[in-house]
Amino acid sequence: MGCWNGTCAISNLPITWNEPVKLVFLQGEYKYFGMSAFYDATDFMAPAFLPIDAIYNDYGSVENVKENWNTEIITKYFKRRYGSQVKHKHNKEELVETTIENVTYLIERGLSNSVEILEQYTPTDIGPAPDQNDMEKYKEWLDKYIDNTKKDKKPLSFVLVRKDVWDKLVTVMGNYKNGFYHSFHVELDDYGKKLTFKEFLLFELNAKLEKYKESKNITDPIKRLTFDLIKADLSPFREQYSKENTILANEYHEYFFNNIDNEKLKNQIINDWLEYKLINLFMNYTRKAWSLHPGAGSQNTGWNLYAAFSKVINEISIEKQKEYNDEYGEEEDDSENETF
Repeated sequence: MGCWNGTCAISNLPITWNEPVKLVFLQGEYKYFGMSAFYDATDFMAPAFLPIDAIYNDYGSVENVKENWNTEIITKYFKRRYGSQVKHKHNKEELVETTIENVTYLIERGLSNSVEILEQYTPTDIGPAPDQNDMEKYKEWLDKYIDNTKKDKKPLSFVLVRKDVWDKLVTVMGNYKNGFYHSFHVELDDYGKKLTFKEFLLFELNAKLEKYKESKNITDPIKRLTFDLIKADLSPFREQYSKENTILANEYHEYFFNNIDNEKLKNQIINDWLEYKLINLFMNYTRKAWSLHPGAGSQNTGWNLYAAFSKVINEISIEKQKEYNDEYGEEEDDSENETF
């Protein structure tokens, strides 16, 4: 088979050979089949891990993955899931080391389901939490609960996002003013102060980290165990942790807390998390969803059509904004965000 252009999962723009991309592994629930809509950008399919920097290889997947703390965690998971070796992309009889690049090839070729996948606990398997006064049984239940976030048998997919699109949207959403202080975090005089999304997310995170610092001195064993169970709620990965279709949330937040005193690494983790959160906010605000996209096998680009489509969207958006202003006699809340 020849080469072809990829498709950006956010803009639908083509991705051509050797262009920088964000690799986003997805896992889906598919429980919305037979329904007309869903609420959140991650309800149908959701990123299984934080995105990865790579280069499009012209054959539907990636090469030159940029290794960092995130890829280290993901690679360890793949080796648990698929074993230390997977099939070679050119010679199916040959095995090669399990890497992110080799796994993307397996998925792109539709071969990922042919390898052994670990079983997982489900909430039904685990059952309800026992009484915390029985520490032995409670600890056994807690171990199973945590283990449930480390193992998964659902198939993985992946999509690519143009890095230029990703970076520009991170900047736009980071400067987009639509967040507010919470009254229980600050003095009453500050309640309702308008923040950018970036300021708001970091404010919320810093408030959680302050609670974490206060809890480090807990010595009572019952309170300590209870805190360890809810510690994810103080992590940047709290939202992902609560999603059934996110694989490594437990490992992410444990890694975060284990490195919280490493200022450089902690800031890198927060920055990577912040970019994902801003992109996901854009997805929700523009009614997009994480999902697979058509275009495999196509070398078409159609740049002029994309430009024409962008013009149509722009004209309609300006017209509808004017209608809103004329009807209510004021500008919509996000009118100060000129980048939109």
